[in-house]
Amino acid sequence: MEKYFIRFTKTSIIILFIVFFLLFNLGFIVIFNQLDAGILDGQLFYTADKAYQVIGSYGHTGRETYIRGTLALDFIYPLVYSVMLSLLLFKATKDQILSSLPFVILLLDYFENITLLTVVFNFPERIDSVATIAGFITLLKWFMVAASVLLLSFVSLKSYFFKHNNPC
Repeated sequence: MEKYFIRFTKTSIIILFIVFFLLFNLGFIVIFNQLDAGILDGQLFYTADKAYQVIGSYGHTGRETYIRGTLALDFIYPLVYSVMLSLLLFKATKDQILSSLPFVILLLDYFENITLLTVVFNFPERIDSVATIAGFITLLKWFMVAASVLLLSFVSLKSYFFKHNNPC
């Protein structure tokens, strides 16, 4: 695994993943901006009732847009941002375990997508247990994203101040 990190933490590869990350975010804006209620993936947490309220507000066309957008973007995007975060963490920490943290986010995002698609495909039939699980998976995903970004920020700031405050 260390060979992978060493081989791919070149600045040019990290920049490439940052560009892909930004392009996917643009794609999300273009595709999902049509949904007035937004997407559940972007919320911190939601209950089954809230999920069905949002999905119901999409209407038939909006639900089709959500399905197409999720299938087209949201199974590749988690891989892009997880690799990007992982490479940035490894470049900052040289720690394989900490650098693997974003791949937990990847798995959570995939489980979130599968549970939400299950709910949308079965709409208007309610599967409250799946919608509830989706809400908790979303919460865990955002917790892990925050932990990864905070860790990266902390290590980067520590490194910056250590370099600039160390006269040697």
